[in-house]
Amino acid sequence: MRRGRDEPGHVEAQWPLGRGFERYYGFLGGETNQWYPDLVYDNHPAQQPKSPEEGYHLTVDLTDKAIEFVQDAKAIAPDKPFFLYYCPGAAHAPHHAPKEWAGKYQGKFDMGYEAYREQVFQRQQQLGIIPEGAELSPINPYTDTTSHDGKPWSELDTVRPWDSLSDDEQRLFARMAEVYAGFLSHADHELGRLLDYLEESGQLDNTIIVLVSDNGSLLPRRGGGARVGCSQHPQPLLHVATEMDIETPEAGGVIFSQGSRFGGHALYVKDGRLKYVYNLIGKLEQIVESNETIPSGHVVLSASFDRQGDTMPTQGTLSLYVRDAKVAEDTIRTQPGKFGLGGGGLVVGRSGAEPIAHDYAGESPWPFLGGTIKRVFIDVSGESFVDLAAEARAAFARQ
Repeated sequence: MRRGRDEPGHVEAQWPLGRGFERYYGFLGGETNQWYPDLVYDNHPAQQPKSPEEGYHLTVDLTDKAIEFVQDAKAIAPDKPFFLYYCPGAAHAPHHAPKEWAGKYQGKFDMGYEAYREQVFQRQQQLGIIPEGAELSPINPYTDTTSHDGKPWSELDTVRPWDSLSDDEQRLFARMAEVYAGFLSHADHELGRLLDYLEESGQLDNTIIVLVSDNGSLLPRRGGGARVGCSQHPQPLLHVATEMDIETPEAGGVIFSQGSRFGGHALYVKDGRLKYVYNLIGKLEQIVESNETIPSGHVVLSASFDRQGDTMPTQGTLSLYVRDAKVAEDTIRTQPGKFGLGGGGLVVGRSGAEPIAHDYAGESPWPFLGGTIKRVFIDVSGESFVDLAAEARAAFARQ
């Protein structure tokens, strides 16, 4: 039984065009790279229109598209009201601000966060945002309490006194504040550009503007945050297989990629050899490489991960196969849950917006050349494969 596209259980029903929007342009994850975003246009992945060297920034791109969508809607139906959900990445992580905008705040936070928060508090009282009788909360309000498990709060959950920081630490934290402020001001400028368009086109006075914000700027998040579910699976945990025709031994490029430089995995061919990379939360790149070149002709290339024990992060053996032969294996560590809040969806035949491995970063998006990818099969059921190549062929036959 197949679900209809508009039924709640169907994956497309959860995308913007399945939730009532006529058009969509942006990112689906909780965060994304502002220079190389994981873009989606309507219901399909999209490439950014130009590079950062050519002036690209996601917030500018989103503003351009927002104006374009309103223009299109009014050109078709001038009297029809529009609903626009304009959602830039600022100021959620990662804080990617244009240098000239971060530079506007150079030295503005050198007095330290303790003195700065007192200045902000006083200004907010003068502006009437908070009442005159309000009191500034302690910089570490939880010092006299314990965490939810009854243990003292860790050092990561406390703010160190500014005077206790080294000169290098003070400069680092001041620079982080400059970048954050520049990122927010840049987004404010782009929002103003959108409002200017509405005003110039005579639509601003007839537009209701509602401003909402998420918790992306709250660091650290004490006693809260998101909980990611993790289910246990029997061994093996992952099978990936691709059926393809190799035209020359020099074939190369990404076969499939999922994630980003902050965490993900990919299967690719470089210098004629099959390679698999698992990037552990952006901290550790683990590459498994075949010990022989891939032959030309029709081949099935496969990777299989077998978990060892129940430790976290998960550890196990990653094996590579060319046709029926195992050509490499090594022990790798993997992470529970998703690769990251940034989405970094699965793409076939090229790298995603951000390369997962430095091994091919200079080639990104590095489309696969020198052969034809016919099908890619990914199995995460946890069921054991007795004959990986035979199972892959059977799976392809069922598709």
